[in-house]
Amino acid sequence: MVSVDLVKHTEARMTVTVCDNQMLGQGEVGDYSDCQVEFIRNAAGTGTLAVPYSNPLAQLLRPHRSDGTRPTVPVIVDIEVGPPNAVGVRQTLRWPGLVMSTSIKGDVDNPIITATLVHYWEILKHMQAWPNPALDVLVQAPAFDFQIGPVASVLAHYIRANAQRLGIPVVVINPPSPDLSPIINLASRMTTISDLVTKAMKDVAWTVTCTLWLPGDPPIPGYGSITNPTIVFQTVPMVSRPGVFFSDTTGECFGADVVDTAQTAHTVIGGGKSPDVVNQLLVNLLGGFIGGLLANYFLAFNLYVDTVKKAAAGVYGLPEVFVAAGTQAFTTNILQAGIQGLFDTSGKTRATFSVLDNLSGRTFGVDYGLGDQVAAELWGEVHTEPVQSVVFKDDRSTGLTSTIACGLGEATEVPLLKVVRRIQDLVANVQSLITA
Repeated sequence: MVSVDLVKHTEARMTVTVCDNQMLGQGEVGDYSDCQVEFIRNAAGTGTLAVPYSNPLAQLLRPHRSDGTRPTVPVIVDIEVGPPNAVGVRQTLRWPGLVMSTSIKGDVDNPIITATLVHYWEILKHMQAWPNPALDVLVQAPAFDFQIGPVASVLAHYIRANAQRLGIPVVVINPPSPDLSPIINLASRMTTISDLVTKAMKDVAWTVTCTLWLPGDPPIPGYGSITNPTIVFQTVPMVSRPGVFFSDTTGECFGADVVDTAQTAHTVIGGGKSPDVVNQLLVNLLGGFIGGLLANYFLAFNLYVDTVKKAAAGVYGLPEVFVAAGTQAFTTNILQAGIQGLFDTSGKTRATFSVLDNLSGRTFGVDYGLGDQVAAELWGEVHTEPVQSVVFKDDRSTGLTSTIACGLGEATEVPLLKVVRRIQDLVANVQSLITA
């Protein structure tokens, strides 16, 4: 996991707007004491906003009010980033979110209301992909909404069809024609769309972005006639940014930490059960009683050895692990577990570092974005990772800061196994359609 701390954008600022449930601005919060928002790849970032209780907009932040109403409370945070252009205007990042809760704390004379926010990407966690979005819930045929095709087009279908069903002002920017994004297959029967995104992104290094279009913004590509506030989704590829390169030799990197972990096995054992055909053969040859006693005695385990890792380990290295207990040997499942086990027990490197934004000359939202590959040189070694998230924070004392986190930060899957699993998913989806 690589994290980049970009400290103090000296002249940048946040503009915080509280809206009503029709996304109409009710006013800007100019006296917030703290505001923090997070952009995160393929998920809904969170945020907080602290406002004096005396602010006229403070009561509008409350999602459950004293009069008993429970309105949706959108909050729009516009963040100026990067250097100004020729006419003195900076690029703006928009963070559209919703108030999820508020709390009032402090002394009697100067209470503070703090709102907990969530990015509008959250809406994908509250949209189900119906088997047939065009039909009433009482008549859902076919049993599954099965899609196979380029990932950008497949996800656009699920989001667009179900947003239309719900009457939500959502558009999906169409991929270029022809859509050359990686082929995937998904099947939904009231599956949450965010879960479909998560499943799709196990196989492809793409990002589903979410922003908000407001009247007065440049037209949305392909949707020039839209006039109302609209949530905009787009599926974009991971882009390598060779120009975004940080180095500890220039003084821009500090607080670096590179951690190497040792390999923990060179041999993987898996299984525990003999194939059914072997156990049945014993019964046929020796009878039910003797054959039953000998069940799972023969061909019950598989052994996978990485000879390169074994040579590197030597006789004093950690030798083996056991995976997939109770699984039949000599199956594709045990093969996958064995290969993945060899990969998981390999030695790995994880690095963290921080970068002074005013020294780096590279700005999130201008020079690179979520999912893009960026690199840093630490002690003569180059570490390249995808950008996973960024947190912008303004506490009025240190100015606007941003923290960039790079790296998957999770278990990685062997590329070959992705292909195997995608084939298995396709077969399972087709079987579901046939037997539904």
